[in-house]
Amino acid sequence: MIDQTKLLSTINWLVSGAQPPKPLEEIVGECATRLVAGGIPLDAFVVNGIFLNAQIRGIRTIWSKRRGSLSQVMDRGFMDEGEFLAAPQYICVSTQRVIRYRFTDSDPEMEPKLRDVYVRGNFTDLVILPLFNLDGTVSGCFEAVTKVPGGFDDEQVTALRRMQAPPRP
Repeated sequence: MIDQTKLLSTINWLVSGAQPPKPLEEIVGECATRLVAGGIPLDAFVVNGIFLNAQIRGIRTIWSKRRGSLSQVMDRGFMDEGEFLAAPQYICVSTQRVIRYRFTDSDPEMEPKLRDVYVRGNFTDLVILPLFNLDGTVSGCFEAVTKVPGGFDDEQVTALRRMQAPPRP
């Protein structure tokens, strides 16, 4: 069950700028920890930011229960090549739609190599949501991943969607 008070507190914290200021890895880690405390069974939480920059095309910040948080810089070469353009994160951002994969034997939509990574990690569900800017554009996405049997329930996905498009201040 989702603790709506904790969820709203997390949304308000994010909307207010995730105070006090701290490195991106700490913000993503704290956000994930708050979501878990609010009832969302995260095993991994990833925030992908895409930029209009000559060298750095994006930053991917990954939090996992086992390893904590770390950031990876994505250069233009990586993000402009075919493999990334076929990735579910790119599809989510470019279509501005939620992408969801439940890792069952009948899940034909995901590229097999990528699907195998999640299956080998014992993940059961992946939800990727676009991050909307105030002007309606999308400049990234976040990923919620769980190992809970059966994956996320409807209430948990709804809570993640509230994180995706929080109310304007």
